[in-house]
Amino acid sequence: MVREALQNSNTEQSCIYTRQNWNEEFKVFPVPDLPYVGELRQDDPWHWGTGQFAILVALQTATTDLIHLIGFDLFGVEGYVNNVYKDTKSYDPSSKSQVDPSYWIYQNQKIFENFPKYQFNYYVEENFPIPESWQGIPNLKIIPLTDLEKNIII
Repeated sequence: MVREALQNSNTEQSCIYTRQNWNEEFKVFPVPDLPYVGELRQDDPWHWGTGQFAILVALQTATTDLIHLIGFDLFGVEGYVNNVYKDTKSYDPSSKSQVDPSYWIYQNQKIFENFPKYQFNYYVEENFPIPESWQGIPNLKIIPLTDLEKNIII
């Protein structure tokens, strides 16, 4: 995916990130370190997803304490992959079974917990099943995607 991104971007204007053990090879930015140390498999950076690293990059470069999360769908649609990149050269076909979102749910929660000074506005489609473990997180606000324009000032 990094090779594809490099082939299809203007590297003078793009900020491309990859894992810390690959960034020098590609001459791109390294993703940030995890904000905590854990014992579980999902605490290992190798098992972190692009979305979760994108949130860490956003936090690393933030000029505000309000982080808007858009497009973090987590769940498949009717049992199949639900991703804007599906059916592209380096991604899964739309006919592939959905990915188990449990790691993403856990890792997002770890981010929310480890960055309590930031407010996370998480925009979701109608009928989005909010993970039970996210209930009561004080700096997380679940907002219907239809309210996006009301909450983002450009």
